[in-house]
Amino acid sequence: MNIDNTFYTGKPAERRSDVEMAIYDILDSLGIDYKRADHDYADTMEDCLAIEKVLGAKICKNLFLCNRQKTSFYMLLTFPSVTWSM
Repeated sequence: MNIDNTFYTGKPAERRSDVEMAIYDILDSLGIDYKRADHDYADTMEDCLAIEKVLGAKICKNLFLCNRQKTSFYMLLTFPSVTWSM
């Protein structure tokens, strides 16, 4: 996985996905300062742990859950070391 070790401030000059650009726009409109490190798509905790080292910040595991009827939705944030059996 490619990880750029440079920290950037503000949104990127090159075009990204609509969702990513919308997030930058919201942060900017709220006056929230942020730094970012660019990296390839990370879909495993192993990838996230490599990014964690670059950022110097803990990364959490995000699980999106819902009930059987799909009428209630929850976001569960936990540490990468926590395992679940379902």
